[in-house]
Amino acid sequence: MAAEKWCATLVALFVLLGLSITFGFGTSYVNDGIGFEKGNRRRILAVVKFELLMILFSMFTYFRIMDSLNSKNDLSRREKRLQLGPLSLNPRRFAVSMILIIWLSLAQIGFPLYWVNSSIQNQLFDISMISLGLWNYIVAILFVLFCISLGISSLNIFSSGRTFVKVLFRCTFLKWLFEEPRSQVIISVSVGVIISLLTFLCSDMLSLKEQVFHIRNLPPQAVGLRFAVVSDIHVGASVKKDHVAKVVDRINSENVDAVFLVGDIIDSPRSAVWRRTLPLGIFLTAFVKRIARYRYLKSKFGTFYVTGNHEYYYGNALDWFEFFKTLGIQVLDNRSVNLNGLCLAGVNDYSSGNSGIKGHKFDIDLALSNCSESEPILVLSHNPASAQQIAFNAQNRRVDLILSGHTHAGQFYTIAPIAYFVLPYFHGVYQISSHTQLLVSAGTLYQGPPMKMLGMSEIWIVSLQPFASNHSSKFGTKMLEKMGWKDGGGLGKKEQGRNDNIKLKANYSGKGLGCESSYDDTWVAHHDDFANLLHTLNQKKDDGGEGDADKNDVVASEKSKKSRSRVR
Repeated sequence: MAAEKWCATLVALFVLLGLSITFGFGTSYVNDGIGFEKGNRRRILAVVKFELLMILFSMFTYFRIMDSLNSKNDLSRREKRLQLGPLSLNPRRFAVSMILIIWLSLAQIGFPLYWVNSSIQNQLFDISMISLGLWNYIVAILFVLFCISLGISSLNIFSSGRTFVKVLFRCTFLKWLFEEPRSQVIISVSVGVIISLLTFLCSDMLSLKEQVFHIRNLPPQAVGLRFAVVSDIHVGASVKKDHVAKVVDRINSENVDAVFLVGDIIDSPRSAVWRRTLPLGIFLTAFVKRIARYRYLKSKFGTFYVTGNHEYYYGNALDWFEFFKTLGIQVLDNRSVNLNGLCLAGVNDYSSGNSGIKGHKFDIDLALSNCSESEPILVLSHNPASAQQIAFNAQNRRVDLILSGHTHAGQFYTIAPIAYFVLPYFHGVYQISSHTQLLVSAGTLYQGPPMKMLGMSEIWIVSLQPFASNHSSKFGTKMLEKMGWKDGGGLGKKEQGRNDNIKLKANYSGKGLGCESSYDDTWVAHHDDFANLLHTLNQKKDDGGEGDADKNDVVASEKSKKSRSRVR
């Protein structure tokens, strides 16, 4: 036991020393790079930091599981001390210890494998990434249960806390779960294995999702256009050519007008994975078609591509630009094209200014410079964090639709809740302004471990329709119904409607319903109170033409954790 404690202490000191070095000298290491090497070095530095932190959690997991083998209350302290060592004569302990060491080591080398020889990658990538995915679930669940147990134990210091714990432990399951480390290990491993298996099976089960967007001033020739939105394929690691071909087949079955590749298409050096990307090409030589039988993307207007952050991690991203052009893919690097009456603009990734490539950065103003003021504008931007800058661009151009990816919607069930609260735009459709909408895809495949939440391996089929007529007398009613109001009832805590903090600005006086309003802080609004409100909403909608849409827009917003408007 003493030897194990000394070993753990030395490892912890090593990790702290490593973190101190990376944070202290990391910036100079990155800045010493030349050109695209700066972006590559940023990735290396991030992986080193992650690996060091991962060592601490792996060490916690190892000792937590090993300790659980001796958690019986009837064992004396001396018996526990004799059995704690991994090299104990107890065969069961030795076997468990070896399994843990192998599993944790495989998980640990997952990301470093991106920089080793391809022959080694082929042997270890899949099993290493699966181990890493399993690590994510087991460690997260085990650590959360440990923290809860720690909190419950601390309550026993106070008399009122002891009373609470006593009441809590009347539930046999909770008592079993939080009193014994072995119980937490059983739950963590069981749930972790089950979820890992399910998400592994779902990782390449493509989910086709359709969304109709109504666009102002949509030209007749653009009405009904259908586009496939693909992002975050992450070719490399465990994403092989067959995975890419499966995506291509699914898109081709929809007969779309164009395909948008919205960043993070690759996740390895070009020399290692270029063959895997061949199915994405619009045209290939007859030789390649006949010999390799690659499938390739088919659409009326072609395929359009913008970079994501991962294109800048391995080698020079500009090499991929040239390669994709040979496949007939149009690269939109801060530029735009006319797509059947639409201005389709694409920007380099939001972080591309840190890539080290001279003159290469995110520049929405340059991308929109050739767009006509009369054309509806669609923008491809990998990172949805750029949405505000795109919608409120310096040229004051009206951007109608932004298509993004990047977030993966968390990818893992353990990460999704954190991502939801941390990221400004998580997943789905958002109203950025009165004239700009944003679609955030969860990604078509996955990054790293071949695991994805159910239904989140997405291909979005986006279709365009003209903006709805302004003469519906039901506008106000429909708006309130979306908020939960029912005819004859009210909106509030004791009514049929929603009870969360929704604020409705029905006029320009700043008054309304909600926690920030002086009208009613108790959130009780009865049917009679809606008569004038409905009249105001309907009148504003009827009186407002398309030219005055920005002036007369009635905005319903749901207050989020970051006080951002999220209209789903």
